[in-house]
Amino acid sequence: MTTITTPVQLDRSVEEFISQPRKLLIGGQWVSAQSGKTFETYDPATGEVLAQVAEGDTADVDLAVAAARKAFETGPWPEMSPAQRGYLLWKLSDLIAAHLEELAELLAYTLREPVGVVGQIIPWNFPLIMASWKLAPALAAGCTCVLKPAEQTPLTALRLGELIQEVGFVVNIVPGFGETAGAALSAHPVWTRSHLRARPRSAD
Repeated sequence: MTTITTPVQLDRSVEEFISQPRKLLIGGQWVSAQSGKTFETYDPATGEVLAQVAEGDTADVDLAVAAARKAFETGPWPEMSPAQRGYLLWKLSDLIAAHLEELAELLAYTLREPVGVVGQIIPWNFPLIMASWKLAPALAAGCTCVLKPAEQTPLTALRLGELIQEVGFVVNIVPGFGETAGAALSAHPVWTRSHLRARPRSAD
């Protein structure tokens, strides 16, 4: 699969933000991890390192929980009226809107592509709705599907298969028992093979 990336000129505020190691926010203070460790976060478009981020672990979580508990027991937030809390949340909303481009640049760009064959095992309750919930997102993304309905309720899935054929695309439906068809579908080697990756495509 060919990948083409174009260097993006980041906003100055974004460059300044990622130029320094990012710390943890605990008790209203930006602090380093107790271990001193950091980890790299990457630009998904280029694979390049964007920034170094403090690596929180159990000790940092304990500190954050203690700070949150202290704020709940002694801080002003729980004692505020809903209107007061609402005002501050709306104020935050305004700030987010004002910094929308900056936040968008920090997100970078992710291309969602089909991953390959999707195995789907449908429970007996609400069988048609459950099948639709499983099939629709995978098909919309461009994946192909093998669906095993519950042995107690296979008929709606099979009728759905007829309707799918009438529309003109392909879905595979394999009724059977969990210990045989379900186990075979779950353990099929296709899930670990290299062709599970997206199909090669030419660059636009």
